Amino acid sequence: MVLMSHAHIARFPTQPARRKANDPDAATQARKRIAELPDLYQQHAAPDKEQLVGLVQPTSIAAEQTAPTGLLRKPLQTAPILPTADVAIPVDLPGEHFEEPSHSIPTWRKLFDKVRPFGIGIATFALLFLVYKAPIFLSQISYLTSDKPATVSTNTTPQVGPDPVISIPKINVTAPIVFAKSNVESEIQKDLQSGVVHYANTANPGEPGNSVIFGHSSNDWWEPGNYKFVFVLLERMAVGDSFTVNYNSQQYVYQVTETKVVEPNDLSVLNSDGSHQLTLITCTPPGTSWRRFIVKAKQISPEPTTTAPAAKSTSDFDGKQLTGTSTNLTDQLANWWRKVTGGSE
Repeated sequence: MVLMSHAHIARFPTQPARRKANDPDAATQARKRIAELPDLYQQHAAPDKEQLVGLVQPTSIAAEQTAPTGLLRKPLQTAPILPTADVAIPVDLPGEHFEEPSHSIPTWRKLFDKVRPFGIGIATFALLFLVYKAPIFLSQISYLTSDKPATVSTNTTPQVGPDPVISIPKINVTAPIVFAKSNVESEIQKDLQSGVVHYANTANPGEPGNSVIFGHSSNDWWEPGNYKFVFVLLERMAVGDSFTVNYNSQQYVYQVTETKVVEPNDLSVLNSDGSHQLTLITCTPPGTSWRRFIVKAKQISPEPTTTAPAAKSTSDFDGKQLTGTSTNLTDQLANWWRKVTGGSE
């Protein structure tokens, strides 16, 4: 059955109509005509009040509360009440829009926020330095995880070739020896690309006097040469350790008698006491050329039979100091820092 809203129900004028005399015949005729009306019109007729019970929802909250239990099919859905322009609307803001009051932030957190950029910068620099000097750290790890002999046997005399070579088993070094023709720094740096360098004007291996050999402990990885880290572990040498030097088809065995650190301008390490000596020199700490690490050794095989008078070195080094690593990135940064802080070169 189709229900009609109150808007579609015909409204009759409130003005009372003028009463006519009752005509029984006319009333009978009217009832007859109504009875003959089609069912279509009956469907649009207003339903009885009793038939609307359970079908029509209450039009107010009060009507809903007073309605008989079980007669309502659906709960009343009321429209939301919208606030006026003068009413503040609470809004849930995302976390990034919420700023904590400054008085409630702990002191340690304020300090952390201030130093965090510096910490990030230092950590980045340290990471780049580790990558830049990776061979130094890898060499140390390799030394700690390997078991190399610290001494060389002197019971046999092996046959060796004519090429000059130094071999230090304890630190896993085998490198050619380049005999420098002069002690000019630029020439020595060029010779260091091919091995370790024997200083000019010092004794040759197997001869009385002080034979001096220099090798890199580190250098910039983009510099030419395959021996930039040949003496990176030289500081691991200790008194009593031994190594060999091949020269003129003869092998000489040397035993360490002393190790020390000196300044680059300490040329006394080149002096000779007249015995068969050999001195190894490299830069320390590895990765810099700030100081020099010195290894003094004496020849123990073949046993020396001659000596020479003690002699003081007459050095012809550039700048009157021992050879060092060419001015690498680390030294450039160190020099820049000395200038900034007002320190001496």
